[in-house]
Amino acid sequence: MHLLSFLFVSEVCGKVSLGLAPEARIIGGTVAPRGSWPWQVSFQFLDDVVYTMLCGGSIITNYWVLTAAHCFAGKWR
Repeated sequence: MHLLSFLFVSEVCGKVSLGLAPEARIIGGTVAPRGSWPWQVSFQFLDDVVYTMLCGGSIITNYWVLTAAHCFAGKWR
């Protein structure tokens, strides 16, 4: 029973239909206009025709972005 519950939750948890406006996904906050957080980056990959968020990061110099190691471990070097 617990395994079935976990499998169900993993299929729906964190997935939002593409039809929702960004405002509908923010609870207790406001939409950040593009460019208002210029040191933040979003690593995304193209999955067929849709971009999917992989991880976030922070720009720390002109040439470096700091992110978590697990975002890219074993994928690229």
